[in-house]
Amino acid sequence: MDSEEKVLEVLFENSNKEYHVRLLAKLTNLNPNTIINITDKLKKESLLTKQKDVDTNRVLIKAKIQDRYFKLKKKFYNTDKIYKSGLIEFLEEKLSYPTVILFGSYAKAENHVESDIDLFIICDEKIELDLNVFENVLNTKIQLFIHTKQEFKKMKTNNKELINNVLNGYIMTGYLEVL
Repeated sequence: MDSEEKVLEVLFENSNKEYHVRLLAKLTNLNPNTIINITDKLKKESLLTKQKDVDTNRVLIKAKIQDRYFKLKKKFYNTDKIYKSGLIEFLEEKLSYPTVILFGSYAKAENHVESDIDLFIICDEKIELDLNVFENVLNTKIQLFIHTKQEFKKMKTNNKELINNVLNGYIMTGYLEVL
């Protein structure tokens, strides 16, 4: 992982927090001068703000969580992290290649430290799965909404709000028949 990715990872993992240069340096194991250079570059890209705190005279760095480009990069970070954990391959193997849709705060790049990962799954057969290994790797709770194709069809009329959320999510694997 390069230096810029280390800084972005800290910002993506806890987007609502303010950081000062020394704290970012400590969290990323980078030199404070490197942090200054990287955050200057990221500020030009509109990914963060930098302001001097008048009380402490420290430069405070904060992610621009409402910025489109920041959200796009965080969405990619979130999905990449899930793929790299092996979770999707595990679900494909255990559920015979289901449709898996990431929805909720992770799909919208609005997740924070206490957010869970919401996955809506459409498969032929519902089974219990132990996700402890993946929850430890991802350092996040995972909530599965497992439904058969028939249940999903019924939900289109009975639970439109959930289906709307799901349809606005990201298909991690498989495909979705809407009509």
